[in-house]
Amino acid sequence: GALVLSNAIVNNNKLKRLDLDKCGAITARGWDGFLGVLCNISSINATFQSNHTLMRMWCYSWNRNGMRLSDELLFSLQANTETDKINVARQKIFRCHLNGNFNLAPFLGMDAVLLPTVLGWIGRDYDANEEEIRQRRGSTIYRIIRNVPGLCSFPSQERMMRHQL
Repeated sequence: GALVLSNAIVNNNKLKRLDLDKCGAITARGWDGFLGVLCNISSINATFQSNHTLMRMWCYSWNRNGMRLSDELLFSLQANTETDKINVARQKIFRCHLNGNFNLAPFLGMDAVLLPTVLGWIGRDYDANEEEIRQRRGSTIYRIIRNVPGLCSFPSQERMMRHQL
């Protein structure tokens, strides 16, 4: 039931509240289906394109503990209450993809023209008051620059001459 419903709302960017009053018990797998809609972690792009509008799921007979909602699902619902949806996507990306010893592969193969733009997006001060995001932002930029040394290097005189020819 819940998986079917979550799959049905994957591309819905209008739904803000979902009343599940007559759904009965939802399993952890069912809740995971909703989490996949709100924050698809299969790639940074998938997270960016996740649902950032659904902000409330409710059943009158539930309480938070009885629903067994994961911290990630609660975070996604809370983040979606923000009006700046680009910032919502950014928060989800930081939390899911740019945390701790994250996978650098998407950055290592990134087009050299695009990478500075991505670093600029990571470094923006959207969340200046959120300590967790500020720390992750600095750590993320450091890890990327450290592992993509060509990003901050200047071309040699010889290389510049070859490029001009």
